[in-house]
Formats: sequence, structure tokens, C-alpha cells
Amino acid sequence: MKSFAIWSINLYQKHISPRKGFRCAYGVYHNNGTCSSIIKSHIQQHGVIKAYPMIRRQFDACKIAYAALLANAQEESDSNSCWKKTKEEAQNQAVENGTQCACDAIGDSCTCDAGIPCDCSF
Repeated sequence: MKSFAIWSINLYQKHISPRKGFRCAYGVYHNNGTCSSIIKSHIQQHGVIKAYPMIRRQFDACKIAYAALLANAQEESDSNSCWKKTKEEAQNQAVENGTQCACDAIGDSCTCDAGIPCDCSF
């Protein structure tokens, strides 16, 4: 069972992972090791049955890393966006707040105070 699990992980790492279009959230967030490499190591050291609780913890840690990355991306998106409203609402709010958000004629780019880029896809 151990050798089949290792073979399966090797197959995944070599043929599936490079083609899936994204990286392991745990590896990206912690900037080290991927879930598959960590789980493979646990299985090699402890066998499938004894490694099972460690595998579950690794997947839980990956879920937490994914949530943190998602939150970071949302914060970054929010900080780069003037207002997610109609163009008229955004201009009115800019006047009310004493700020400026100048969208271009096509409405696909703009800059706010201090030249910060923002989303003008109203």
C-alpha cells in the first residue's frame, strides 16, 4: 500500500500538477514544500496508516493557507479599487469625500489620489 501511495503521488507530481494551472496554496503561502511533497515524506517515513492523521492535518493547513491567500488577494483588490459602483456614483462619492478618481473615456482604467490605480469597470 505504501509503495502504491508513493507511486500515485509521483505520478501526480510529474503529470498532473504541472498541468493544473495553479500551485499548492500551502507551498505558496509558506514559500516552502507542497502538500504532495510533505505527504509523500510522511508516507515514506511512517507508512499510509500511521501517516493518515498527519495527512489530514496537512490538508487542513492547506485549507487555512488557501483562505489566507484569498483574504490577501481580496484586500489587495479592494485597495486597488476606487469604488465598485456606477461611474456616476463613484464620481459623486469622490466629490463628497474630497478625493479624485479620474476614469478615462473608455472606462477601463483610472487613477485615484496619489496616482493609485483603481478599478473603473463600472
